[in-house]
Amino acid sequence: AGERGTSVGTRLEQWVGAWDIFKANPILGAGTGSFQEEARIRVELGQLHPSVAEHTQPHNEYLLMLSSRGLIGFLALLALFLVPARIYFQAIKSDNKDISRLGLAGLIVIVGYMHFGLTETILNRTLSINFFVFLNALIVFLIIQIRIQQEQINQAEKIK
Repeated sequence: AGERGTSVGTRLEQWVGAWDIFKANPILGAGTGSFQEEARIRVELGQLHPSVAEHTQPHNEYLLMLSSRGLIGFLALLALFLVPARIYFQAIKSDNKDISRLGLAGLIVIVGYMHFGLTETILNRTLSINFFVFLNALIVFLIIQIRIQQEQINQAEKIK
């Protein structure tokens, strides 16, 4: 019990608090920006260590989404990762090495951000979300461009 106020202990308490908030508001969550106030309530009830109420988010992308936006928001977050991941998996299987490499690069971006989200609310930061969107847009654009060029080459060869 004495370790609840340490750096790691506080992080774990934040996760417990976020999960409790989600359980109380499973469909739509408690609302954007609600974590600190919801945590304060639980601190006053003696359910969480006081250090938790000092933070505006639980340092976990998934638990933040569940607690603030519920299952609907969580599914949207998963779609943000899984839709491009599907494109990248298909690209990896391509016979074109450039497309395959781009697919791998895109998958690394997705897995990286999913991993970062375990201990930080990485998509809550403007620079991070902009970089995520830019990288994914660029990689998907390049995959499409290479496919178009490949199709044009294939069409030209058929004409010959």
